[in-house]
Amino acid sequence: MNEHLHISAAGLHLEHCFGRGPRDISPHGFATRAYSDTGGRALIGWRHRIRSSGDYMRTVVIDSATAEQLLAQDNAEAESAIKRLVTVDLNQHEFDALCSFVQDVGVAEFEASSALTLVNAGDRTGAAFAIRARTNPGEHTHCVRRLAESNLFLWRPHA
Repeated sequence: MNEHLHISAAGLHLEHCFGRGPRDISPHGFATRAYSDTGGRALIGWRHRIRSSGDYMRTVVIDSATAEQLLAQDNAEAESAIKRLVTVDLNQHEFDALCSFVQDVGVAEFEASSALTLVNAGDRTGAAFAIRARTNPGEHTHCVRRLAESNLFLWRPHA
């Protein structure tokens, strides 16, 4: 249904704005080495999740090309999940917003989310509010990210 869609420059911009790591290890925006977020998840690059405790990514220093490669892998996973799970046609800006959301929260959480249920029910406004509501307490950046994602999801070009 949405097979022709891929994350656009607008979606990547959103991820670059909100995928920054801690300042001390992110001189170019992306985290050059692994760190843990407030939820205890090990991350590197543009918030790429390090999934196993033995993963070599926990000990390396990465460059810009590697950070972008990891983000592309994360986006491919997000795109695949959206194309598999969303049963209604999406516009590019909706797809971009969902890619950013899924890249951040993960496929399993998206699959269980009210945002997905509402998108599939055709309730775009409800889905945007469900995206906005999915924040981590005490994390201002997540609140701002979710607001940006929900705004992009609801964006309508001027006629």
